[in-house]
Amino acid sequence: MIEVSLENNPLIQLNLLLWMSLNGKESWLNPYFNKMGYEILVIEPELPLPPKHVNILNQNNIEFIDNPKPEVILLNKENKNYFIIECKNQCFNLDNKDTRSTKQVVSFLIYNADLISESFGIEAENYIGLLNYNFMKNDFLTEFSQKVIEMQENLNELFNENINLPSTSYFFEKDETLYLKFIDPKNTIPEISDNNQIKVMSLKENNILAPLYLIPIDSSGNTDKYGEIVFYKRIKSNFGVFLGKLNNLIKNENIILDIEKEILKNIINVWDIWNNAETKKYIRNQTRLYLNKIISKLEKKIDTFSYQSINNGYNLDIQDKSTVEELRKEFLKVNIKRENKAVKNNQLNFNFSEDDI
Repeated sequence: MIEVSLENNPLIQLNLLLWMSLNGKESWLNPYFNKMGYEILVIEPELPLPPKHVNILNQNNIEFIDNPKPEVILLNKENKNYFIIECKNQCFNLDNKDTRSTKQVVSFLIYNADLISESFGIEAENYIGLLNYNFMKNDFLTEFSQKVIEMQENLNELFNENINLPSTSYFFEKDETLYLKFIDPKNTIPEISDNNQIKVMSLKENNILAPLYLIPIDSSGNTDKYGEIVFYKRIKSNFGVFLGKLNNLIKNENIILDIEKEILKNIINVWDIWNNAETKKYIRNQTRLYLNKIISKLEKKIDTFSYQSINNGYNLDIQDKSTVEELRKEFLKVNIKRENKAVKNNQLNFNFSEDDI
């Protein structure tokens, strides 16, 4: 069995937060942010900082990141609120001003509703920031929150304006249940329970992990092996669905398999609101490499079938319906490693608890 842990796993951390932002069945995973009236606006967007703030930071020799990419921006249209979530695998090192993590927190503090409204053309009046950690010592996180407050106060004075203070959260497991715990010293997030923790989902043994992966892989090199298996299994399954539609397409002279339209938008439901061009390019390339293995095997087996790679996918040369039947039959025989058993058998196995935090 492949063990999946939140510790050192920012990908599954992001997927949990995305599911909490979707309108889903509460019996499986609590759509907490969605129930608060939020929906996903965009995933991993670039947010250039305003020139005014950039100039002031430069004049005061304060290091920052000019185009930070928060994990997700949520929008509450009714209340005109933005909710930006930044996921961290480890805590910001605020003792060293030259580290990337310290530069990130400076940029994160400068976010505001006007900046986001200008970037996306959607009016909003308020802004909430959340720094989420997948595994963190509670005492260290409390100390860190105090340091962030100090940074916020310094930036307030520097810019002569109200700088937003992000809240902090982390996941933990207790009694076979996954919770999200908040540290919110200035009560910036409404509707949190009295003990500042939200039940996310049950971790009973019969819970299969595969559906959790809205985004199964990323380009950071931190993709866990289970997410990778889920990704390749979905590609193969959706290619099979495409083959099932070929009888209706055979009348066309050119049969095009569009990788993004026929595969990726089906296996990654948030594809259209995912703004990270670098990661999406990586995923397109990985999908093509995997499909090359499948399609080349089919070409070797079937004399009346050939293909040509094109920019957006493949141009398939299929002579007639008998070729379609051969494709389906041979496709069922295709065996690519690291697929079925691991995905079918793997269950939720988060290896941490609040006692460890």
